[in-house]
Amino acid sequence: MDLFPNTRFGFNNRKLKAATIVWSPFVERNKDKNGRDVFEGICMDLLHQLALSLNFTYEVMETPDGEFGTLVNNSWTGLVGLLQREEVDLVVGPLTVTKEREVVMDFIYPFYHDYGKGIYRMPDPVKSKWKTLLRPFKWQVIVALGGVFVCSALILFTTKKAVLHVKTSHKYKYSKDFILTDSVWYTFGTFIKHHARYEHVSGTTKVFVSFLWFFSTIIIAAYSGSLVAFLTVKKTSPPFKTLAEVAKQDTYEWGTIGGSMWVTLFTRSNLTVYKDIWNGVQRFASTDQNVLSSLDGVHKAKVENGNYIFFFDGDIIQLWSEANCDLVMLEETFYQIQYAVGLPNMSPYKKLFSDTMLAIEQSGLLDIWKKRWWPKGNMCVGEQELVARVIDIVDMQSAFYVLCIGLFVGTVILTVEKLRR
Repeated sequence: MDLFPNTRFGFNNRKLKAATIVWSPFVERNKDKNGRDVFEGICMDLLHQLALSLNFTYEVMETPDGEFGTLVNNSWTGLVGLLQREEVDLVVGPLTVTKEREVVMDFIYPFYHDYGKGIYRMPDPVKSKWKTLLRPFKWQVIVALGGVFVCSALILFTTKKAVLHVKTSHKYKYSKDFILTDSVWYTFGTFIKHHARYEHVSGTTKVFVSFLWFFSTIIIAAYSGSLVAFLTVKKTSPPFKTLAEVAKQDTYEWGTIGGSMWVTLFTRSNLTVYKDIWNGVQRFASTDQNVLSSLDGVHKAKVENGNYIFFFDGDIIQLWSEANCDLVMLEETFYQIQYAVGLPNMSPYKKLFSDTMLAIEQSGLLDIWKKRWWPKGNMCVGEQELVARVIDIVDMQSAFYVLCIGLFVGTVILTVEKLRR
């Protein structure tokens, strides 16, 4: 004889009040046949299965402030606040488990695992095309070549002047045929493999010039090969790869969802890099409150406009980069996160819900729901691979700039010479 038959019937068709937050693809708001708002998505499928397994009905409400939950003046906002004040029986959504939240609420067995990531738009390559002729070499190489050029010109001038002499009355004197500007132009011609009219009569000069030609040949070959690659191969290099590099640069601003666990993480963490990120958010928020907007669409628009990095749950923002090939993910992942259904603090039903959640996970239903609601396909597959392309006029603008500079300098010199004469 069963002394407690009701224990087999779960909640005996009791009606529970559930709270959620719209965040695609986990929770989406759509219209039914009668034009009424309904919630759908992975989390709603999960809630329905929990209701079937535990024999309860439910009504769903959206959190009034649109926040996940953060601690403000010793009071929790969003979904966490609703549970803390016992205004709802459970929350179902992409709510992250944190130790701060577990003080005021209970989490059951997690149903989703993810990592924190950042997303941003790559710098516009057209804006830096004028640097094309400088790109094959790093600035250290360019500085070194400049030093070699100056030293070579001085050495050639010294050695050449020492040997270009004429014999007069059994005495030697230096010839005035070879001046410093001749040495500079000779060195410049050597660097661009241009033949000069001067002959070398000194063994020292011959040896030095021979090795200078050899050096120039190597440099020109390396430069030409790299320049061809830069002109014909599409190659994207991220401006930064880690949180530390993001915090040190001043080109991009960054932000995250206001009222989310990311605000709590950045404000309460003892890690220096997290403190630097939060200091940046506060600095940007003084002029743009949207860096802490609770609406993902606001952050997405800022990311697409450029010079902005958005930090959030990796799998969600990964969908943005798959739909827009101009957006890329930060290479570094940070802070492992877990989504779980929330219950009021010290709930006697925590184990019952957790056991049911574990059974749902083992059944494979979560994978089925993800395939149902997760966006299909990736529009940007292969977009980041190296591909050859046709050279455009924009790619060659730096060469035209050099030509214009040469024409300008030549005109100035011609004008000065005319005025002197």
